[in-house]
Amino acid sequence: MIADLPVEHLPPGTPAGAGFGIKRTWLAVRNSTVEQVAAAIGLTGATPTGWDEGVRAASQGDQVFVSPPAGGWIFVVNAVRGFDGSSVAHLSARLGTEVQYFGNHRVADYAEWALAVDGQLVRHVYCSETTECCEETGPPTPVEIELGFVATEPGCMWPDQDDVMRVAAAWSIDPNALGVIESSPGPGLVGAVSNRSATVPPPPSQLRAPKLGATSQG
Repeated sequence: MIADLPVEHLPPGTPAGAGFGIKRTWLAVRNSTVEQVAAAIGLTGATPTGWDEGVRAASQGDQVFVSPPAGGWIFVVNAVRGFDGSSVAHLSARLGTEVQYFGNHRVADYAEWALAVDGQLVRHVYCSETTECCEETGPPTPVEIELGFVATEPGCMWPDQDDVMRVAAAWSIDPNALGVIESSPGPGLVGAVSNRSATVPPPPSQLRAPKLGATSQG
């Protein structure tokens, strides 16, 4: 349970989110609407869908779920932006709000997070032991300092999927906790995103060294 969550269970009948997070990529968008986010990412063939069905659909193939608002955030599960941070900043500029990106995969030892506000990239971290590469843009945030993580420091600690969740909890919401966070009663949207290959991180088996200021270990 995240630190600022007051209860572990909501009153019966209260609409809530659905947890996810491990081996996933997602966006967290502050104070927006489902329709605005769907339009900004280019969602096509959109179908109104609830949390459980949406999260399940987003675990299959190229389907993307834009969630109803929960705790002041809209989540895009199986996210279609990120990787080098520039697309997170672009989406933030387009929506005029804060946008965060997270990704993790234990088998590929892949961890990534990015934060942009009003179109400006504030922080981006990408690490993969598969590519023996770790990079960062912008100063570390308090939660990263607490974790003892600095990407470009020789001999630094490599982040794992748990670290991604800790950063998500500090910046917005740990998606594993969404099942006990009140959500808007309206549906989200499930659909596809055109030109997906140009805007998403490659599968973990195809992760490559990023373009920006990378450092290697090993």
